Amino acid sequence: MTAAVYAGMATALEFGGAPIIAFHALLAFARALGRQDALEARKILSKGAITGLDFKLAGTLLKTLTLAEAHQIEMFAVTLALRIFLKKSFQDG
Repeated sequence: MTAAVYAGMATALEFGGAPIIAFHALLAFARALGRQDALEARKILSKGAITGLDFKLAGTLLKTLTLAEAHQIEMFAVTLALRIFLKKSFQDG
């Protein structure tokens, strides 16, 4: 793969964070209106914001790092997957 393909993949990954944040914002808004449960709405919004920002961070890191070979990209993907797994493991509820 060429550098342009990697840059395009990184941009797509970075852009993926915005719909995640928007979806969770709408879900939180609906939850707050439907049940009048502000605390639950805040939890939904914060989890969505953190997840969306994780995608944006991953895309930015891919743009910043020069990953030239397939094994470097694989190691980055494994590290990112491990980070996500650990984050989900230590989250409350």
